[in-house]
Amino acid sequence: MKRLTPLILLVLCILAGCGVAAVQSEVAPPAFAAGADELPVEGLAQWTFEHKVSFGDFQTDQLRRGWSPSRPLGGPQLRTGTGGSPVLDVLDLPYMARLKNAPNKLQFSIHDRTTHWADFYGAKNVSNRELQTLSPLWGKDAATFARSHAEAFTGVILGPRLDSTNVWNILLGSDIPTPETAASVPATVGLVGDQDRVLLAIRQDVRRMAPNPQTGAPEPLPAPQFVGYEIIYHNEPIALVDLQTPQGKIWLKSGLQSDLRFLTASTAAAVLLWTRPFAPARK
Repeated sequence: MKRLTPLILLVLCILAGCGVAAVQSEVAPPAFAAGADELPVEGLAQWTFEHKVSFGDFQTDQLRRGWSPSRPLGGPQLRTGTGGSPVLDVLDLPYMARLKNAPNKLQFSIHDRTTHWADFYGAKNVSNRELQTLSPLWGKDAATFARSHAEAFTGVILGPRLDSTNVWNILLGSDIPTPETAASVPATVGLVGDQDRVLLAIRQDVRRMAPNPQTGAPEPLPAPQFVGYEIIYHNEPIALVDLQTPQGKIWLKSGLQSDLRFLTASTAAAVLLWTRPFAPARK
């Protein structure tokens, strides 16, 4: 990609306030890049209904409108519902039961080249009032988060098992960092967890310094520059959804435990989807 001058931040605001800032020049890889896998995203620009994306070993199926509430769990790993049946009705999950009448529902599956398989069921444009009804299923951290956002993109990731949990709630807010608001917009824009804990946080990465192309020494940027979204685990970044180019890439820390790695990749796919524009639900 040719380097354009000067460092101009082009913000694409999409679907009811949820969006991604696309920039015209890359400032720097993440601080953990030396110990991470750099995974270019294939298909992001075309990712809409009936299309799919991939990055590294991870591949989604076609994005679908609405939810298929029951499906045989025939992936490489058989996952059972709370009743022990090999058919899981997602609408039986408390979180999903409260979202079943939400507009703009969508779903996709994601898998890697081994035995990991997950399903994502989500809804865009969930109102603050609806978020308040969901907050008891998250605990106080998400209740505070919900009050600070007018709308959210939320749902569940089914599959990756850590400890005894394989159903993960995901919540993404409606704020977009821009040069004017980067300092005032809350850094944390999303959470992944269950009723007992928040396991992952999703935090915007806005750079104010960049290496000098000739000397490598850090220098102030003319304006804050949006890079993407970090995924944080135990207060440390383990992934970056890098949106400095229209194609996008995922930086994924090496050496993660396999199920944590897969949940992180599934979360990255959900963040990519959150940044995409979609037509409103049909009336």
